Amino acid sequence: VDDKPQALNADGSISMFLLYGEHTYRVEAPGCKPESGTVNIKSEETQTIIVNLSSQMAHVVLSVPMSDAEIWVNNVRKGVGQWTGSLAPGAYVIETRKEGCRPQRTTVTLAEEEERTLALQAPEPIFGRLRADSNPLEAEVWLGDKKLGSTPGVFSNVPVGSHSFLFIKDGYQSKTVDVTIEEGKIATASAKLEKDGSPTFE
Repeated sequence: VDDKPQALNADGSISMFLLYGEHTYRVEAPGCKPESGTVNIKSEETQTIIVNLSSQMAHVVLSVPMSDAEIWVNNVRKGVGQWTGSLAPGAYVIETRKEGCRPQRTTVTLAEEEERTLALQAPEPIFGRLRADSNPLEAEVWLGDKKLGSTPGVFSNVPVGSHSFLFIKDGYQSKTVDVTIEEGKIATASAKLEKDGSPTFE
């Protein structure tokens, strides 16, 4: 009021006495368009001014084709796979992140009350290699539900990170080997399989 900030009550109201004459007011709130005006005090009667601020927030829909990738806006985690929300006008750095992947980054400038839908680029997977061996040979090597191949062998395009590799061979007990895959390096996994002692029937 008259270029001096005033503290509001808990319900968003303010009551004050003003001298006769014209006074200015300006109402501001984060994410809203400010509103200003004048009030002319001519008598001791109470004047009530109701101010309804309109939002200037932009509405944003963000999605990434990798459903388990995280979405970050200005280093604040917003969601996984998809996020819908409001942001104040301005410039933002939007990232998609996932463990074992290189984050992808884009810069976006939002205008007041803008409606924006963005298809974000998925994080780029980082791969290493695995050298697998077993005794006996020709055991299948599995990572999750993907068969990498059979031993002995060197397998490329293995995602970096800590994994459990499963060695399988008919007539032998399966064995799991935990290995950490690093970018630009060849990790080694070796398994000694024990014969399956369960009875067989013809």
